[in-house]
Amino acid sequence: MTDACYPTEILDQEAELGFELLEVFASAGFCQNSFFVGWVSVVAKVINESDIVVKTKGISGRVVYIHKRFGKFEYDNFESSKNEWHNFSNGFQTDPNQAIIDAGFGADRDDAMIKIIPAKAEIKRP
Repeated sequence: MTDACYPTEILDQEAELGFELLEVFASAGFCQNSFFVGWVSVVAKVINESDIVVKTKGISGRVVYIHKRFGKFEYDNFESSKNEWHNFSNGFQTDPNQAIIDAGFGADRDDAMIKIIPAKAEIKRP
């Protein structure tokens, strides 16, 4: 299934940067204002086994890129009980190359109040 938040067309620049059509398991909130739970097709760049940069539509409808991490979140000595995708970037990027650079620098970030304990994500290539 394709969630309306995620365009599935891969532009030439995205293909050159290694973006590809993938399927990931989305929980409620994977996309803004969406309560869809299940497999969703996304255009994304795999950074490592738990981090991806996803092409999505922002609130304005513009295409933006966001770094997501798969894992459990930890906050104030509380750890979530299941692994799921979490936004891991400080914001949205309109340039896919800059989003990849930011994700590479942010992948080992340990300064956030809410920490994401990474786990290996199941990612399907259709």
